[in-house]
Amino acid sequence: MARSLAVAVTATALVAVAVAGCTNVGRTVRKVTYPPDFRYIPKDQVDSAMWQMAAAVRELDSTLRDEALPEPAKQQRVLSLLDRLQQTSDRLDSGNRDTNHPLLDRKVPRLSADIQAARVAASGGPPRYSLAASVSGACIYCHFSPLPGERIENPPDRDERLGT
Repeated sequence: MARSLAVAVTATALVAVAVAGCTNVGRTVRKVTYPPDFRYIPKDQVDSAMWQMAAAVRELDSTLRDEALPEPAKQQRVLSLLDRLQQTSDRLDSGNRDTNHPLLDRKVPRLSADIQAARVAASGGPPRYSLAASVSGACIYCHFSPLPGERIENPPDRDERLGT
């Protein structure tokens, strides 16, 4: 009798955990555990945005290096890529609200301002691409050179750091 009760309780607990795992309990819990001015950004959303920015940065770098691309087409392509970067950056920008990603809270507003400045410079006639080139190299400020107390998310291995 006691054994069948233990089996029933265990089975009920397993079903409850499985049902909770299939629902979005985390979102509901966060609504009551975080202050109203706090923005929770799921890790998969951050990862997706970072991959999108990485792809746009690679394309931007390639476009800026392409000597064969005629100027009106190059300018349009650079502006389009900067717009794409800005849209992705805006999805991560929390405004004045804190998030569960303090590094993003500190770094995204600056990145956004840099992208906007690069867009202004690139949209001129003649276009100036130096700020766009600096945006294309801006990833290193967050990912490869931490401030004291910060950790590197994806550190380069020793050979990459030493250039060997």
